Amino acid sequence: MIDVASLPSGEWVFEAVEGLVSGLKPNSRYFVVINVETATTINTSNSILLPTVARVDGTNGAGKFLGRRTPNPNWDVLSDFFSTPTFDHLLMKVTAARPPGQSLALQPLHGATDILRDTKLTWTPGKYAAPVDGHIVYFSENFDDVNDGIGGVTLSAESYDPGRLDFNKTHYWRVDEVNGPPDFTVYEGNVWSFTTEPISYPITNITATASGTSNRQTLPEKTIDGSGLDELDLHGIHVSTMWLSAGMPAWIQYEFDKAYKLHELWVWNANELIESFLGFGVKDVVIEYSANGSDWAVLDGVGPLAQAPGADGYAANNVIDFGGATAKFVRIMINSVHGVVSQASLSEVRFLYKPVLARDPRPTVGATEATLDTVLDWRPGREAGSHQVYFSDDMEAVVGERALIATTTDASYDLSRQSLKYGSTYYWKINEVNELESPAVHAGNLWHFKTPTFVSVDDMEAYKDEPFLEIWAQWVDGVDDPANGSLVGNETAFGTHLPETHWVYEGDQAMPMIYDNGPSTTSETTRTFDPPLDWVRGDPEVLSLFFLGDPTVIRGKPANDPAPLYVVIKDSAGQAVRVVHPDSAATQIAEWIEWVISLTELASLDLSSVHSMTLGVGGDGGTDKGKMFFDNIRVGTPLPSVDGNAPNHHHGP
Repeated sequence: MIDVASLPSGEWVFEAVEGLVSGLKPNSRYFVVINVETATTINTSNSILLPTVARVDGTNGAGKFLGRRTPNPNWDVLSDFFSTPTFDHLLMKVTAARPPGQSLALQPLHGATDILRDTKLTWTPGKYAAPVDGHIVYFSENFDDVNDGIGGVTLSAESYDPGRLDFNKTHYWRVDEVNGPPDFTVYEGNVWSFTTEPISYPITNITATASGTSNRQTLPEKTIDGSGLDELDLHGIHVSTMWLSAGMPAWIQYEFDKAYKLHELWVWNANELIESFLGFGVKDVVIEYSANGSDWAVLDGVGPLAQAPGADGYAANNVIDFGGATAKFVRIMINSVHGVVSQASLSEVRFLYKPVLARDPRPTVGATEATLDTVLDWRPGREAGSHQVYFSDDMEAVVGERALIATTTDASYDLSRQSLKYGSTYYWKINEVNELESPAVHAGNLWHFKTPTFVSVDDMEAYKDEPFLEIWAQWVDGVDDPANGSLVGNETAFGTHLPETHWVYEGDQAMPMIYDNGPSTTSETTRTFDPPLDWVRGDPEVLSLFFLGDPTVIRGKPANDPAPLYVVIKDSAGQAVRVVHPDSAATQIAEWIEWVISLTELASLDLSSVHSMTLGVGGDGGTDKGKMFFDNIRVGTPLPSVDGNAPNHHHGP
């Protein structure tokens, strides 16, 4: 069952089962509107029928999708549902999210695990919470205390710092929201939980070798592959799941993918059914470790290993403390076993390490859409006192640690200070520093991300038939200007002018513009940017836009009259530059094409403060008429389609 209390405000949940529904068209979009005030759950008896949708994880079944608030605050829309080839349709039971007065967990999410001990609790406040003393926080390792409302702390802030928590503990919390005067209504919150990080983590990338093996089934890798262990980490008795040496004395060695700060070694000894009277289990050992495979040290204080019972359900009964020794190699020298046989055997081993390196980078490794305002975030190493941030578009400079840009005590760094460029790959790493530890510096892994090749000026997707969101409200046309023959939007029977949804280059919408230069000399539409746009930051090289002349053919002739197409860019100082498309009959280009304008053509403008953009047709004295479509206006680096026409995309028949 999905816990709706853990979902963001305004989100809806559905449970879906396969079911054929007549009357709904495949590959069509449907909307469902739900009254927030009266409907908390829509159950089987009044289920909503929708086309099949893909879940967040791409599978069939229960899932969740965002709702969208309509102009009426009491209604929500479940939107953007499409049919898929997998099933014809789905039957959905839709459940409303939290009541508006209730709080919602943001961090940590309900049920989260591996949470930092120094985490801060944050939440989305209820709609009616008072700005002063509007939150009561209950926090404990005891569910009943939180559920019963014991020990609450009253706060004005929408966050709570519980201090440093213990390792591997489950904590419970809830936030009651308190209304302001005069009624001071309390909206009781749900009980949420999270579990803090363990003190150490298992190493997973290990290679095992040994002095020898008894047969092809009892190889040394049997001690690290989990064979013989059940879901509770209890081992069985089958010898094929264990390593068995060829003779005595013997050794088994483990190599990790990199050096780790080792915490513990868990050992499941030999556990064959005959172990109790033959004694293959390892007894007297010397454990050596090395960071480089050449220089070895002996781990002190390793006593005889305990024998296994020779029965199913065997839990590891040997825990060896490594005390934080740094090692990439560990070798177990076996001098004796628990019985009289001349062979040694082990069932399983597990190495646990303390995470001293920075990890979990954001942007994620290889991310391609990091913005120019990207903030580097990472999970800090366990012992770090400060963090050295290396960052550059030169990979070798980062690897060679010649690109130190900051040393910080925060596990984040704002790259807005670094003047990133569009379409560039950047490399970074974090060295964790603690002068009180040895070694004092733990060098981090190399990470990278790429900035987008462009930033959108207008992709035409945001416009709706709602007040102030109409496309003609942003792209002002000539409806009130006799000297301007343009009309933006497709006219419908209701008198509105909507975006184009059929002839679209990318996404779901484009901007249609009718031009008529009979009564006027030009037809143009202008969008004013408030605040002005900065076309200098990120070092963009081009302004590009996609356009399409009306592809309709009338009696064998193009629907559009030929006419010049132009763009006018104006800065905040009132300076303007007009750029005309090189094809004087550009209006008759009946396929989507990208028009790329070098920003050097606009060099006389203050491109750090772009005030407006005008798209126009005419100006040559003609009386031409027709219709144009515009889409994907953007600035950035040259795109792959610069050298050729873009494909002719459209929706519908």
